[in-house]
Amino acid sequence: MLGMGALLSPRDFVTVFTLPRALSVGLFLQWLLIPGLAVSLPNVMTISGPVTVALVLVAAVPGGTMSNIYTYLAKGNIALSISLTAVTTAASLVVTPMLLAALAGEHLPAGFSMPMGKIATEIAIVLLLPLLLGMVIGSRIGERRERFARAAIRVSVFMIILLVVGATGSDRLDPSRYSQNDQAAALLLGSLFFVAAVLVCRAARLSPEDRSAITIEASLRNINLGILVKASLFPASEAHPIGDAMLFALAYFGGVQMVIAAIPILTRRFGFVP
Repeated sequence: MLGMGALLSPRDFVTVFTLPRALSVGLFLQWLLIPGLAVSLPNVMTISGPVTVALVLVAAVPGGTMSNIYTYLAKGNIALSISLTAVTTAASLVVTPMLLAALAGEHLPAGFSMPMGKIATEIAIVLLLPLLLGMVIGSRIGERRERFARAAIRVSVFMIILLVVGATGSDRLDPSRYSQNDQAAALLLGSLFFVAAVLVCRAARLSPEDRSAITIEASLRNINLGILVKASLFPASEAHPIGDAMLFALAYFGGVQMVIAAIPILTRRFGFVP
């Protein structure tokens, strides 16, 4: 966020909100179409109950800040990507529990509530403050802002790689405990998110930059927030099949989505935007 903030100015965000068609398309995908796809998946293939709940959680959480990095690499509309992340993350305090209650309420413990403090901290510390600081730095260093942004984003990518390697080595992530259908469901759902976003953006006749931003935002869910919600529902100290399945599906989907969401980055290098 620090690096991307250096590339932006307040005017970029004013444009996003004063011409809100692209933002509206992104919110439609995040709050209606993506949850609908997740809840419909068990009608297409046989999936265990715990993994079904986990994939509903994947659909209920917003896009994450990693989508902003991918949008930068895909030369998409960074201001739109960040605006979608900020709006959906703030709204997740209300929207995520509503979606979970409506789509998987029978599997959840009574009195479920979102980890409000942790989410507010994530919005402030992970999103807004580094973004604003980056914008200030970018305004001061002028032509060097691109070099500064590249350096900051390279550090971010390196840290993401470390997280992936660490998660892969966790003893709690054992694919053999889940059926091939359970594992295939994550791949299929990630593919559906991507294809649905491409089709909706093309139908809305959005610009290539807006299409890249929205498609990546729809494909890359906020797995960190999903794990926070999982920990509130089913703490790690309490063995529970739904809780374990949530952790596995979140981590597994996290790996799948990083590959699928890279498609716009690769295609842009060949002059084509999905």
